[in-house]
Amino acid sequence: MSRIFVIAVFCGGIFLASLMSLYYGAGANNGVARVIIPDGASLSLVGRVLKRAGIVHKAPLFIGAGRVFGYGTRIRAGEYDIPAFATMADVFIILRKGEVVHHPLTIAEGLTSAQIMQMLSQNELLVVPDESESDIPAEGSLLPETYYITRGTLRGQLVERMQKAQAQTLATLWAGRQK
Repeated sequence: MSRIFVIAVFCGGIFLASLMSLYYGAGANNGVARVIIPDGASLSLVGRVLKRAGIVHKAPLFIGAGRVFGYGTRIRAGEYDIPAFATMADVFIILRKGEVVHHPLTIAEGLTSAQIMQMLSQNELLVVPDESESDIPAEGSLLPETYYITRGTLRGQLVERMQKAQAQTLATLWAGRQK
């Protein structure tokens, strides 16, 4: 009886060590991999996306680990850069923190509001609702600057940011003027 117990404990230990090496061992990707996790994605879909991108070795292991540790509901949607050889544990941390990729978008000085709105409408990273196509802000109300945006940002939210930045810049300059 004691031999069977020792063998069972030994086999269990080997099995557990194998699982731990899969969870904490180097990931499958040998370079930075960019993935997009859709809003409302299930743990199964996330596992398949990561497998297709070459980030995890086996999607079922990722899904199982996510269920065991309760990470399924804590993964945030967005576009992520996963570092080379990231462990499964690292990937879960990245996806739970929600530190998504920020893309630079430069608005040059001298552009009219209509030109800026056209530029924003053509940007594939921004979401442009149909009903707001004709809304063009007043000339001079948008600050020319480099803005950092995430995939799926609403164009209206960016325009509001640009208007607030312009108002703050004008207020600062106006307060510092010579009287």
